[in-house]
Amino acid sequence: MEYEEIRTRLSISEPLTRALISRRAVLKAIGAGVGVAMIPGWLLEEARAEVAVAADASKGILIVIQLGGGNDGLNTVVPVNDGKYYDIRGDLAIKQTEALSLVAGTALHPSLVNVQKQFLAGKVAIVQGVGYSKPDLSHFQSMATWMSGWGPGGTPRSGWLGRYLDGLQTEHMNGVTIGSSVPLHMQGVKTAATSIPDNKDGLFGVRDADGDPTDLTDIRLFQGVKNLGAPSRDMGERFDAVANTTSQSMNFAAEVAKCYPQKADNSQQFPSHMQLCANLVNANMGVRVIGVEMGSFDTHSNQEWQHKDLLEKLDKGIAAFYASLSPALAGRVTLMTFSEFGRRAESNGGGTDHGTAGPLFVIGDRVAGGLIGKQPSLTDLDSSGNLKSSIPLHSVYGTVLDKWLGADSKELLGAQFETLPLFRGTPA
Repeated sequence: MEYEEIRTRLSISEPLTRALISRRAVLKAIGAGVGVAMIPGWLLEEARAEVAVAADASKGILIVIQLGGGNDGLNTVVPVNDGKYYDIRGDLAIKQTEALSLVAGTALHPSLVNVQKQFLAGKVAIVQGVGYSKPDLSHFQSMATWMSGWGPGGTPRSGWLGRYLDGLQTEHMNGVTIGSSVPLHMQGVKTAATSIPDNKDGLFGVRDADGDPTDLTDIRLFQGVKNLGAPSRDMGERFDAVANTTSQSMNFAAEVAKCYPQKADNSQQFPSHMQLCANLVNANMGVRVIGVEMGSFDTHSNQEWQHKDLLEKLDKGIAAFYASLSPALAGRVTLMTFSEFGRRAESNGGGTDHGTAGPLFVIGDRVAGGLIGKQPSLTDLDSSGNLKSSIPLHSVYGTVLDKWLGADSKELLGAQFETLPLFRGTPA
């Protein structure tokens, strides 16, 4: 299966989660004739609650960036002083003269100009050799392992951040994903993050720049839904609750619409998504976790230009996020990347095949910058020619949960893992 298909199978597609703000989700529900008897009980509770709540200023906010498809860690964080790297990578290796220097012997891919600047400013931690025991080279299984984050093994149908959101038990805007579905890592046992569309045209009830719906059909539909949310029509508590929730969601969608970039560049979707992430944080709607993704990093061939383009978009996206984020909130926000696996140590000629361990970035004003862990050895590979991991992904997750989100990582991950020196303070 390709990465996109696997991502879909590990997601809830257009869910009735905690908010009906997607145009397609609402129309699908209406078209299917969703009756009150089909509405889950938690939705009734949402109808009695406020639509959003301002976030506690002492709490951390996490932006999780999925590099889907398996990012090539060796060409992202480059061991420029290791002759073995140039031997096994051949023409695919990043030239030492082009790589962006970090510390002696270690450099970044030339596309990561902004990340290098932030690293040199002490705001980027690069965790090297991250993986998990008994690695699986299947996109599906490895992605499920990373997304579930369950330490004792197995891949339960819930994600590490979804379980964190379960514990908040407050409002639907605590967790947000950009796109039409909610990936596994943002799905809890009792709840899931709210998915918001890639662009504001996908929001239900949103008007255009002139203040008018785009066509007469929309006018009638929007008004009809709003009328349902009017004072009780004596059709029972469940009808009133569902009607009120849907009407509130239209009002909420109008607030979310203000967060979309005014001049989004469709050719630069990921940077636009990162601008949206920053604006959602700025809006103070109670957001604690936002999930966003880009890909595909499954570079079996044509890797030189594909990887360059992907990392350039990643770098521009991170720069766009901080350009849009309110400086007053920078001390409360941390960005973290992850990918389901790295790539094979040896080049296959034009690209790299599925591998195991790789680096990830943790970025923010309160991050203790620098290199964490060691670059996996290129002379001590496993029996399949893959890198050996030295830091379990659960140690990264556990540290983020305990030190940044103020949660109990042992409860959420199923075991206690070593704490990493990722942060130099609590959210400011």
